[in-house]
Amino acid sequence: MTDGLGAAEDTPAAATVVDALHRLCLADLVWAERYRGWEELGRGGSARVVRVFSRSAGEDVALKVFLHLSEDDVRRFQREVHNAQRLASPCVVRTFSPFLRDGFAWIEMELVDGPNLRHELERRQAEGTPFSLAEMLEIASCIVRAVESAHEHGVIHRDIKPANVLLPGGGAPRAKLGDFGVSRLAESTRATATGLLPGTPQFVAPEVIDGRAADAASDVYSLCLTLHLLFSNGRHALPVPAGATPAQWLRAQGVEPPIAIRQHDSSLPEALESLLLQGLAKDPACRPSAAEVLARLVALESPGRAPTLALARAASPARAALIVSVAGGVLIGAFAGARWSAGVGEERAPAVSASPPPAATPAAPAPANPTPAPELRVRVSAIAADRVSFENGGEGVLHAVRVDLVGESGARCSAGLDRLGEGEDVTLGFGAFEPPPGDAFRVRAIEISARTSSGLRTLAVNAERRQ
Repeated sequence: MTDGLGAAEDTPAAATVVDALHRLCLADLVWAERYRGWEELGRGGSARVVRVFSRSAGEDVALKVFLHLSEDDVRRFQREVHNAQRLASPCVVRTFSPFLRDGFAWIEMELVDGPNLRHELERRQAEGTPFSLAEMLEIASCIVRAVESAHEHGVIHRDIKPANVLLPGGGAPRAKLGDFGVSRLAESTRATATGLLPGTPQFVAPEVIDGRAADAASDVYSLCLTLHLLFSNGRHALPVPAGATPAQWLRAQGVEPPIAIRQHDSSLPEALESLLLQGLAKDPACRPSAAEVLARLVALESPGRAPTLALARAASPARAALIVSVAGGVLIGAFAGARWSAGVGEERAPAVSASPPPAATPAAPAPANPTPAPELRVRVSAIAADRVSFENGGEGVLHAVRVDLVGESGARCSAGLDRLGEGEDVTLGFGAFEPPPGDAFRVRAIEISARTSSGLRTLAVNAERRQ
């Protein structure tokens, strides 16, 4: 049985499966060597999430454990790991190492200490202590940044809902999006050949119910349903009675108009109401992209208040993550300073479009001397044996910054920044990258991409080793 926030009740049968799964894991030699303890954090249709102590990391981690994997399950497992590891946003729950065994498997993930948004909304609704508008905007911005990062890397989440949004206890960032278990690459074949509906009935887009493949626009629909719940203190955007069946929810997604958010709270900004109503349009072509949702949310923040900046997940002794240097500072290391390559300033088109392209119109004649696209003015100031430093030398804030270290063998390690202010100088320790570069890793090139005011820009920097 599910409620409007989209979670299932536990059953004794599920607990029996967990017990059997725990015994199976303890019998595995690698598991017994790597981990200690077992605390269940959550359950899904095909997996359990548990908290354990990692002996190698020296800290608690979350493990998503899958039982009785068929050939299709193995492919889904591999797809989930591949998709999640493409994302380096601090607002996405990080995925580390996968382990595949005969009959079961698990994934090591970042442990986020704190409730999920579903449980927090339920608690606040019961206690009559809703979030402040500033808190809601911060949480919303983090969720949208995570979705935007996924879309920029060609990943469709397909199950955005409050239960998949985690709220770190330390509050930095205020929220993280997790559970990419049914996600897929935008260019991959449809992952629902079995006829199963991806996602949760309370949050699935109308076009997906009609049989179309989930895409960025359907993610935006689920995202705006989640944001409506956040800004309304747990009230769903669709007029569906308590205890509604999945069939009633699916019908409502297709035919019921959404409730305007200001009907719940007239003090909320009209611009927020307009944004959510547009995101909940039945026609996916009418919805904004995740990047547009983020820009409009940032515009709603209080005057003079900078958008939320969450550079990396909390560092630990086992995973040194991020060092912020003084603006203009230079670190000298074993690798040389960088030079621009021929790829500087070249634009890489986003992998996903949030809506179908408009109807074709006659093309305007190209100007005789077209204006070149603005370059991404990020300067790499130093590449050391265990860190890389760079600064934003352009005019304006960069969003969704992704840094890729390319090794001599072609291997890649990725890290991400939520934003990089104008003139800001940042140093990323190698521990911030996933997978972490090993001792033998040698940087051949660095690729940096970021969203500017004029769109997504990418540059490449070659690194030459200095003796």
